[in-house]
Amino acid sequence: MSVSSLIGRAQAALLLNSMRPGMALRGNAPLQKGHAMRFAALTLAATMTLASASQASTDPRPPLREVQEIDGPMLSVALAIEISDQCAAIAPRNLKGLLLLNRLNGRARDLGYSKEEIDAYVNSADEKQRMRARGETYVKSKGLDPEKTADLCSLGMAEIAQNSPIGALLKEK
Repeated sequence: MSVSSLIGRAQAALLLNSMRPGMALRGNAPLQKGHAMRFAALTLAATMTLASASQASTDPRPPLREVQEIDGPMLSVALAIEISDQCAAIAPRNLKGLLLLNRLNGRARDLGYSKEEIDAYVNSADEKQRMRARGETYVKSKGLDPEKTADLCSLGMAEIAQNSPIGALLKEK
């Protein structure tokens, strides 16, 4: 593994472990709950953020944040990670999450976005903040409080029962 690859992994792990603005780092142990899916999500998000920043005004492609087939599933991944982190009764389906993120990465590449553009989308602090706000809006739209663990657990159980895009990434312990 190259030095730049190790540095990239370390940066991604740090970003993944600080998903909430102002939160202390949670550590980066490989066996940490949801770590693999968070790492992959961050790697994908990082690749996608550059798309927004580096596109020239003549580029016909919209920023990745405006590509619903990419941004919508990214919200599902973000919510699944948050729910599995906060609710002890729910675990992430890491393999499903990794497969989804790999498909999203491939689709973004098929749409003409470079690895650098995809990485930029995934790693952008602004995109992470925007995704957090979207997630909170979604939780509130269900009549729940995103700051309450019990509400996140209720949402997670409901999403699992419906086998929704979020629920498909979660499982009861």
